[in-house]
Amino acid sequence: MDDDYTVDEAISVIEKAIDRKKKDIAQYEKRRNRMRKPERKADMEEMIKYLTADMNSYLSVLADMKDDESLIEGIDLDAEELDCPKDYDAYMASLDADALENELDADQVRTDYCEAVLDEICYVVGYQALKSKRMVKVLRKNEDIVQMIGEAIYSDEDLYAELCDILASKPKKKKK
Repeated sequence: MDDDYTVDEAISVIEKAIDRKKKDIAQYEKRRNRMRKPERKADMEEMIKYLTADMNSYLSVLADMKDDESLIEGIDLDAEELDCPKDYDAYMASLDADALENELDADQVRTDYCEAVLDEICYVVGYQALKSKRMVKVLRKNEDIVQMIGEAIYSDEDLYAELCDILASKPKKKKK
């Protein structure tokens, strides 16, 4: 999927991935129930947990996109991070071309959406911090923050020129 997709297209991609994950999970559950060896059952259980966590992350994004919290009712969104199961490559290889394309597109939509949300949160937090004189004083005390701000200004010609103009026009304080 290219980067120029509409919200409706993104929702459609995510919904399709969720539906597929539900079917895949059901298939793994059937296979797990037929397994005799405990290690194979454990492998199936590991894959089920991973696919469920993946599906839940899609559901979380979909709930946010649609502003519909009912989609994530009963889902533990603070679940521990899971390692990729050893059978995951085989799972991906087993997907047909359409399913694989959907998986890659859904993953891209999820990544893009989460990055956009994080960017928005960071912008709001940064803006609020700069509006607060008290917070600006706190920020000045943190050398890393001051350096990051300095790097951002120095690397942007317009911002740097604006800073130089402001500093040049600032009247000197008289000593008493």
